[in-house]
Amino acid sequence: MDDWTGLADFHSSMDYWMRVQRHCAESGLAVADEVALYDLPYLDGQRLMIPNGPGRAEDSDGFRQDSILNDGKWFTLRESGRSRADVYADVVEAWFGTLNDLCKHFIGSYVGESTRMRLNLNLPIVNLRWLDRGPAPGWIESNEPNPNGFEPATRYFKEDEPGRFYFTDAGDGETSFRLNMTWRELNETYAHGIPGVEGVPMPSFSDD
Repeated sequence: MDDWTGLADFHSSMDYWMRVQRHCAESGLAVADEVALYDLPYLDGQRLMIPNGPGRAEDSDGFRQDSILNDGKWFTLRESGRSRADVYADVVEAWFGTLNDLCKHFIGSYVGESTRMRLNLNLPIVNLRWLDRGPAPGWIESNEPNPNGFEPATRYFKEDEPGRFYFTDAGDGETSFRLNMTWRELNETYAHGIPGVEGVPMPSFSDD
């Protein structure tokens, strides 16, 4: 597997959220060093590194470092770091059939929602709107071991595009709703309700 489709859109989305976070800090909606979560991703061989920003700096509780690895069969979201005294390295958090879908998941769960939660506003939690609704239209769930052989686990896949799938260790149908969005819809959904965000230009995406 060498299909990095989605990388340009992911990079554009990360840049957009960095500008949204800067706007929030300058507008007094958040503390700059708390809301600046990531720097721009970059490729290191078959691994996409996602550097931490000041908002994810190491503290007494530890730190996390995320990356996406092209495993040859799928793309995996990896995590290394320290949790108090425990150090862990390259732990697989999720498996996806395409980079495009994994990056949409990352923007929604790790960037957009996390940014909203760090603002001094009482914004609704976007991800809760899909909780306990099962998979999105066009997606099917199948109880089967994950690629590491762990069970119980669940594979979600697009009925008309079986190469689009993801594995989780628990029910996670809400992720499929994010994957059904265009890149613009995804970013607009998580930016909705942030005061003044309409003044932050949205980039063009490949699926516009």
